[in-house]
Amino acid sequence: MPHRVRLISLAIASILPLAACSNDQGDPAQEPTSEPDAATTISLAHPFPADSIPGRAAETFADLVEESGGELAVEVSAEAEAWVGDELTSQLADGDVDAILVTTAGTGLDPRLQLQSLPFLATSPQEAHELFYGTGLVAAYEADVFHEHGVQPVYQFEAGFRGLSASGKAVRLPEDLDGLSVRVFPAPWMIEAFESWGATPEDVPADKLKKALEKGDVDAQESGVRSFISSGLAEVQDTFTDLRHSYATYTLVMGDAAWKQLSGEEREILEQAAREASEASQEEVQAADDQAHESLGDEVELVVPTKEEYAAWRASVRDIYVRYQRAFGKKIIRSLSKRPGS
Repeated sequence: MPHRVRLISLAIASILPLAACSNDQGDPAQEPTSEPDAATTISLAHPFPADSIPGRAAETFADLVEESGGELAVEVSAEAEAWVGDELTSQLADGDVDAILVTTAGTGLDPRLQLQSLPFLATSPQEAHELFYGTGLVAAYEADVFHEHGVQPVYQFEAGFRGLSASGKAVRLPEDLDGLSVRVFPAPWMIEAFESWGATPEDVPADKLKKALEKGDVDAQESGVRSFISSGLAEVQDTFTDLRHSYATYTLVMGDAAWKQLSGEEREILEQAAREASEASQEEVQAADDQAHESLGDEVELVVPTKEEYAAWRASVRDIYVRYQRAFGKKIIRSLSKRPGS
């Protein structure tokens, strides 16, 4: 009986060889027997807590693969080491792990994976889903970059939009940031954008941010609304603008070698399960964000920009897109710039 290729030895039970015939050749009850192939088990690791949105998405993916009725199974390891750069590719190439759920822009594999962090690529869930998933412009671009590094993206999962909180004056338009000090994620474009809006970008450690805001050392900060609440920042800020200036995803990836060892049917099972798990996770993210917005209550003013205000923000960052043509390529930047509302 031919043995099936296994993706990782630690996660898969070995196949028993053909049973040897009895030394008593005259015993008709002794016939060659064999064990059927065990399911191919794919080890999936991620650095997130099991009871987090990405952690639950990974478990949903594993459940959907099991429910497919094929000979595939997924073994999930939560709170694993967050491999980046060469460590990420070596873990996949060496077969230490078969699949990893990673923060797309934070893989450390290639600066071009920072494309999704450009300002105001999407300001609605619909725009985000059209760009960042499946065959969307950004998803297809990222897939090409992953392939150059010997990595196969299976599907994308939502991390969500980021917003902006401030004390005192609510931020609705770029000019409202003039003169404010703002703690920002230290991505180059983020720093450039806030400087162009007249703000002073600040790099403050997360564990010191609440006190810095409370003392007035920093006027504002940008983050996801769920993080804004869970970190206690809502206790020391007056307003939260659902700015949606940045959107991020996680990507479920496999090594090219492991991916190519799967049959076409097995790949389809993984892709379908990942897509369905992603869609379920997107609903959870949106529901959690909606609940977080509602929980702001009367203590924090929730500011939701109008369509015209979002257009003003997008117009304010056109020069940044032009400057980053060399980094990401003219073709993709021009395609993104030609979208309606851009």
